Amino acid sequence: NTPFYVFYIPSSFTLTQEDKIVRLVLDKSGTPVQPLQRAEVFRIVALRDMRLDNGRLEFWKASGYVDNLKNQ
Repeated sequence: NTPFYVFYIPSSFTLTQEDKIVRLVLDKSGTPVQPLQRAEVFRIVALRDMRLDNGRLEFWKASGYVDNLKNQ
């Protein structure tokens, strides 16, 4: 079984299904280590717009799985 992840991203970011989500390595206080290091890269397989009652775009719901980085 492949774990499936869901991300809720503010509408101020422009996303497409070809984009990837990168999770960075953090230190104990929660800030990214320097130099930046990728912990995981997620491939988006489903992207849905989440709107308020008045139709305004509020969030993107991005669903996906961990991408294999061995060949990148």
